Amino acid sequence: MRAQGWALVSWWPHSNMHRAITTLEGLVMIDWVFHLSLIVVAAIVGFYLYRVLGREGQRQLMESARPARLADAQAKGAQR
Repeated sequence: MRAQGWALVSWWPHSNMHRAITTLEGLVMIDWVFHLSLIVVAAIVGFYLYRVLGREGQRQLMESARPARLADAQAKGAQR
């Protein structure tokens, strides 16, 4: 939750610091700090989505395979 919040509101202090700090070194430091933090946020959100969507995909795969296995078992039982 904090990572998404930072991604949504970090533009505000970033823009204001660009207005307040005009030295080249200050501008480079601002960009490094804010952009690097947004890269970290993107990695956190990406990992979270990978885990959640991966788990959801596995569950859907298992649920879609369950009726087929049940039908196969019933067909084998009827043949005996």
